[in-house]
Amino acid sequence: IEELKEKNNSLSQEVQNAQHQREELERENNHLKEQQNGWQERLQALLGRMEEV
Repeated sequence: IEELKEKNNSLSQEVQNAQHQREELERENNHLKEQQNGWQERLQALLGRMEEV
């Protein structure tokens, strides 16, 4: 039973670590999406200016 408790604690720790990593990846992903949107807007503005010329 003691071994199972240790195994359970170890697995719980792994799950917590995985959840933490997932949260970090989600934050990074959102940040990158915002950056991409910013670049797309700039690109659209530049293309619009090029068409005017």
